Amino acid sequence: MNNRTKIIIGILIVVTIIIAIVGIIGNLKKEDKNENKEEFSEIYNYLNETNEIVENEIDNNEEVNENENNTVNNNATNTPIIGKEEQESKKEADNMVDYEQKAIEMAKKEWGISVESYDFVAKRESNTVYTVTVEEQNGNKYRLATYTIDVIAGTVVEK
Repeated sequence: MNNRTKIIIGILIVVTIIIAIVGIIGNLKKEDKNENKEEFSEIYNYLNETNEIVENEIDNNEEVNENENNTVNNNATNTPIIGKEEQESKKEADNMVDYEQKAIEMAKKEWGISVESYDFVAKRESNTVYTVTVEEQNGNKYRLATYTIDVIAGTVVEK
C-alpha cells in the first residue's frame, strides 16, 4: 500500500466515526423529546384535572353564597338597624373586655407562680388601667398581691 491509499483509508475511518457520533447524538435527542412529550402530557393532564376540581369548588361556593345571600336578605328585614353611637359603644365594650383579659394575663405573667392555684380579679380604674388582685382559691379569698396595670403602655406595678 502506498501513502495515498493509507491517507484515504484514514479519512474514511474518521468520517465513519464522525457519522456514528452524529447518529448517536441525534438518536439521544429524539429519545429526550419523547420523554419530554410524556412528561408534558402528564403535567397537562394533572393541570386539567386540578382545573376541573377548582371549577367545581367555585361552582359549589357560588351556590352556597347564593343560598347565604338569600338567607341574609330574608333575615335583613328582621334585623334592627344599629346607629353609629351604638356601634361605637359596643366596640368600646368589646375592647374593655379584651383589655381586662390582657391585664389578667399580664398579672399572671408577673406573678409567675403556679397561676392555676390562684384567682386573678381585675377592676378597671380608667380606660386602659386596671387593678388586678391575686387571691387564694380557697373559700377565704385572701388577697396576696395587687398589681396596677396599664394595658396600652404595657406596664405592671406591684402595690
